[in-house]
Amino acid sequence: MSSFLSKFILFVVLMVPFISVAQALTGKVLDQATNLPVADASVFIENSSTGVVTDQNGYFSIPLIPEKEVTVIISALGYQYHLIENARPENNRIVYLTVDENQMEEMIIDKRFFTREELLKCFKTFFVGATQNAKKTQIKNEDDIHLYYDGENFKLTAWADKPIKVYNSNLGYEIDFHLAEFEVKFRRLSIIPTDNEYSLLYGYTFFKDIGNHKNRIIKNRKEVYQNSPANFFRSLAEHALSEHHFLLYANSLPIEETQYFSIHTTPAGYSINVLKKPVKQLPSIVMKVDNKDVTVAGKSEEQPFHVMNTKTNATSVLYIGADAISIDKRGNLLKANQVFFGGFFGDLKVADMLPVDYSE
Repeated sequence: MSSFLSKFILFVVLMVPFISVAQALTGKVLDQATNLPVADASVFIENSSTGVVTDQNGYFSIPLIPEKEVTVIISALGYQYHLIENARPENNRIVYLTVDENQMEEMIIDKRFFTREELLKCFKTFFVGATQNAKKTQIKNEDDIHLYYDGENFKLTAWADKPIKVYNSNLGYEIDFHLAEFEVKFRRLSIIPTDNEYSLLYGYTFFKDIGNHKNRIIKNRKEVYQNSPANFFRSLAEHALSEHHFLLYANSLPIEETQYFSIHTTPAGYSINVLKKPVKQLPSIVMKVDNKDVTVAGKSEEQPFHVMNTKTNATSVLYIGADAISIDKRGNLLKANQVFFGGFFGDLKVADMLPVDYSE
């Protein structure tokens, strides 16, 4: 995997604006095997600050908004996650949870490699991040995080049976991060962050606002959004890159976005259609065949886009894996696997995440 993919984060995004009681998803959560109600299960809109808990009879009612693509997550200790994609207002929906029989116990850490303290420090770098906001972010339940280092393949993996409790004082959020997948692949027997070949972080987040509308918190959130991939994609869709201090590059040269992208409005926001991608022509190779020189034409190799923030001088890498990118009106990706990030955007971890219902 190329070096510019050494760090990336998947942004899973949906919108949660103004709602009414009539625009709600109501139902009951039951155990698949026993048909008994599951109490205290978390029911929340993915990556938002909207969520509820089931009552003793397993009932829940969560507000939605029509014509918006949202995913509702149902999570309970000891059960597999249940996802309701593209959720719509509905009454009396029955949700069955399956017992998670594959919950992993913590493996014994081979002391020939690294201690738990060393692995936990490495985990936090790739989970929380290393920005100024990360320095003010704490994990409240570190003991619930299981860590394992595969010395043969140089991989650090992590999992948690409970949501990871994250306290971000700079942005004024408490976050329940339901970790689905975490992996860091190193180039050698190492846990030094700069030795990583790639990293993968994926999960479901629920935000609780504890900012109390303090001016400092409001300022920090605004700054994070302005420098975020969401603001870049929104600026791209609204043809306002220069207005928001972004420059787009292909093959190391600044480009006009209309050469590479076309924009279409959708009920959820925008579709950014990729007209073409940057390519690099590899040089031809001369080979000897039957004592004769034969020229083999070089192949074309796809290249990533680069983004520069002219206000901060931060440079980011975009690897677009789809013919069209779906975003909401705030610029949040609606399909997480459409873009991989490197550079500055790739360094943004949980400490620099905002809920998708954030508004300035």
